[in-house]
This record gives sequence, structure tokens and C-alpha cells, in this order.
Amino acid sequence: MFILGPILAWQLGGIYTWLALGQGLFYMMAIAGWWLEQKALRVKVLFVPFYFLMMNWSLIQGYIRFRKGKQTVLWERAERKVA
Repeated sequence: MFILGPILAWQLGGIYTWLALGQGLFYMMAIAGWWLEQKALRVKVLFVPFYFLMMNWSLIQGYIRFRKGKQTVLWERAERKVA
């Protein structure tokens, strides 16, 4: 969609132009959210697009690991330290 949005806006115009602009704004907000996260500042309006994109990226990475057979479906019990 990152590539297709601007192509549709350029060829068809109309609503596709507005959708491409909205998509670009969303990505800019995600980049700003990432940058602020690096500075340990959380602005909710900017963190939500960043979080959305990072979750989708993690989903893609997990799917690739699954297809390659490198992803286990078993949970490992976490070690608990008794004080």
C-alpha cells in the first residue's frame, strides 16, 4: 500500500489523492512517534501510529519465521526467582 497509494493518486486523482495524503500523514506521525520514543517521550497521538506499524511489522516477521520453520509454537515457562 505504501507504493500503490501514490500511484493511484497520480493516475486516478480524486479520492485517491486524499487517501494518499492521509497515508503519508499517518507514516509521518509514526516516524515522529518512533523518534519521540527514542527520546523517552510518549505523545499518544503519535505513539498509536508507531505502535500500529511496529505490530504489523512484527506480524510479518513472525509469519516469515513460521513459513521457514524457525518459529516454535510452544511456550517456555519463565524462570521465577523467589526472594
